[in-house]
Amino acid sequence: MNRLRITKSNVQQKTYSLSQLDSTYGLLYLLSLLWLSSMLSACGTATSSSPLPPWVMNTPLGCGLGSLQINGSMTLAKSGAIAKGRADLARQIQTRIENVIKTYRSEGGGKQ
Repeated sequence: MNRLRITKSNVQQKTYSLSQLDSTYGLLYLLSLLWLSSMLSACGTATSSSPLPPWVMNTPLGCGLGSLQINGSMTLAKSGAIAKGRADLARQIQTRIENVIKTYRSEGGGKQ
């Protein structure tokens, strides 16, 4: 009853059962799905890498960081970056000194 007759030519005839066809197409469907998912996952995963070096993201103590875009003159850009680095270092030192003074005062030091 559930047989399907497929004729390849007038001479050859082959009979397949529906369960054989279902399993064949099911396997093809599964393999196609696996292939598609592997292609999408391979194309979808991008490595996340920061364009900045680690010392920019985590500046060591006592190091000033300054950068400036080069717009024509490399010398001016370098001087500007050095000035920004010095300002950053001065800001770090000022913050540390303010914290030391605040801690000293809160502990009762400096009373006359």
